[in-house]
Amino acid sequence: MSDARSSTRLSRRNLLDRVAVGGAGLAAATVLGSRPAEAASGMEPWNVHYVDIASGNTQAPIQAALDAAKAGGGGHVVVGPGTWNLSTYLRIGANTRLTLTPATVFRRTGSARFMLVNGTWGDSSGGSGYSGPGNIVIEGGRWDVAGPQPSDDGEGWMGISIWHAADVVVRDLQVLNVSNWHAVEFGAVRNGTVENCRFNGWTGTSNRVSWGVEAIQLDWARQGGTVMGAADGTPCCDITIRDNHCGAGTTVNGVAYGGFPTLAGSHGGGFQWPHQRVEISGNTVHDSAWFAIHPYGTNQAVVTNNSINNCFGGIRASYANDQGTVMGFEDLVVGNNIIRKPSGPEDRGIDVMGGNATSGTTAARVTITGNVVNGAAAAGIRVRYAPDAVIDGNTVSGSTGRGILAEYSAGTVITGNVVRDCPTGVALTGSPDSLVNGNSLLGTGTALSLNEADSADCVVSANQGV
Repeated sequence: MSDARSSTRLSRRNLLDRVAVGGAGLAAATVLGSRPAEAASGMEPWNVHYVDIASGNTQAPIQAALDAAKAGGGGHVVVGPGTWNLSTYLRIGANTRLTLTPATVFRRTGSARFMLVNGTWGDSSGGSGYSGPGNIVIEGGRWDVAGPQPSDDGEGWMGISIWHAADVVVRDLQVLNVSNWHAVEFGAVRNGTVENCRFNGWTGTSNRVSWGVEAIQLDWARQGGTVMGAADGTPCCDITIRDNHCGAGTTVNGVAYGGFPTLAGSHGGGFQWPHQRVEISGNTVHDSAWFAIHPYGTNQAVVTNNSINNCFGGIRASYANDQGTVMGFEDLVVGNNIIRKPSGPEDRGIDVMGGNATSGTTAARVTITGNVVNGAAAAGIRVRYAPDAVIDGNTVSGSTGRGILAEYSAGTVITGNVVRDCPTGVALTGSPDSLVNGNSLLGTGTALSLNEADSADCVVSANQGV
């Protein structure tokens, strides 16, 4: 491809015809009608670069088209149907839209650890804050990481990794067969969206499972963990994760790919700058090996309308621990989620952890409302070090431990909940000045327990079954 920019430019009609070869999926309006990556480029007309399998089924013609878009200040790269083998990772520049048709497959081969990065892996000069290559849309196709079984915690193979960027959309694609790492990683991203994607198949070490490695990870730009750009501690903010599906994979070439440990969240770092304004909504998760959703060190998180089935645990929101310095969080809403049959022996449907016994940190202004939790082990809903939490209007059933538990959370408000068929309906431990009112506690061995530790001066009234 001697002149990618001129030789791959197509007429609008020709491009539409060729994208349609892939069958139903990305409609014409999606491929050509909306132009979210163009606004910042100032280009007129908008350059479109189409890559056909006849150019060769390696990453070379795709990278040439991405380079041509970058050289022009931005562009729209459309990769046609077929299976493309990526022996190294693709590099996407700013102001770029990358579209795969429904019949386009990217398959990682060789030693590449990533499939796509917005820059150069390991380049510490690749941006700081949110100044790296951004205004990016990545959409469509199947991304097969084909990750081998890792031999230790440090090995991993990943799909898409975006760092130090603003205005990023990942949508309408499937990522398969990830090993030890993530399907999509946002590190130091502002205004990022992952929507309508499918994540199927993960394999990894037992430690990585216990860390809760995510299909969609939100990361800080931290020393030793930054793929590209400065290790300046920049968090993610204004992130939307919605309408995705996360489930188990199959056995491929002798490697058994199960479910991801976690759909979305974080598991390490912090740098005492929390992630800000994260919405995780409308997702479906099944067969995850840890908590399905895990906002970690995140302020203003909203987790709503998710369906979680047969996962180790449901939703956990927890404090961050940055090299021994514990960081609490604030302003959390967990609402209208359905959580069925968490499978971990000591875990919960909804678990909010604002700190620990020595940190002095808390989760402030927590609301848990309208959720349905069935079959959790230790507790259907638990708050710990979350003073003044509001737990209202939830339905909890079939827990083998407590239905609702507040630990070291003074002033907790527990109202209007239905708890059925649990050994203990509502329990308070070290949570004085709490209100337990108007709950239905039926089929429980002990409807209400206020004496597991110091929970004085509580108001208990109008509870059915007490």
